Amino acid sequence: MGLNQTSYQPGQLNANANMTNAEARAARFLRAEWKVSMDLLSTMYGVSRSSISYMLRGVTYKDAGGPIDPGRSSPGTSPKYKRRMAHKSLGSGTQEEERS
Repeated sequence: MGLNQTSYQPGQLNANANMTNAEARAARFLRAEWKVSMDLLSTMYGVSRSSISYMLRGVTYKDAGGPIDPGRSSPGTSPKYKRRMAHKSLGSGTQEEERS
């Protein structure tokens, strides 16, 4: 390997890891089973909320195990978004129709 090229190390093997795989697994369990907030988890484990979010969604600590939280769906696929768009399309019509 050349200068500044390193092999990627997942989870707790990464030199910049903030948690162990066991802690990531436990945090995933707490979130899935007890609905513990991400803010509380970040405080408990001493890491940022974004680190917790990445870990819960499996972006980081992929090999740690535990339930993976799918996170929010994209706006175009959520049931709430679809209902809102359907309601808008049933509106009073276009401006052209209103003028006639």
